[in-house]
Amino acid sequence: MLDDMNTPVTLAALGELLKSANELCDLKQKRRKDTAFVSAAQQLGGEFRAAIARITQWLGLMQSTPGEYRARTCKERAMRRSVSIAAIESKISEREAARRARDFARSDALRDELSAWGVTIRDTPEGPTWTIGV
Repeated sequence: MLDDMNTPVTLAALGELLKSANELCDLKQKRRKDTAFVSAAQQLGGEFRAAIARITQWLGLMQSTPGEYRARTCKERAMRRSVSIAAIESKISEREAARRARDFARSDALRDELSAWGVTIRDTPEGPTWTIGV
């Protein structure tokens, strides 16, 4: 199947296309005062986006949104560790409550419990985000 569909060649071409699109974005940022260039770069960027979408659809890649992919991946990883998403989110909520109450010892203990499950918490201004390891 790999030879019939030229998958390795297609993936290599996709990589080059993505690299070129990235370079265009960088150059557009550097030349942001050149309105003619920015306009042309935006048009070319649309062509890049369309080509990338066609190739990835044909390959069956990138068919879900980042949020859908993250949710599915977290669920699968949690299942492998025999822990539920609800349990993780409950511990994170408890930790947030402890932080608001300035009970940092409890907050740290909850972070350690989550870490034992393979969960890494990142505190952001919008609230905590988390990932779970493989």
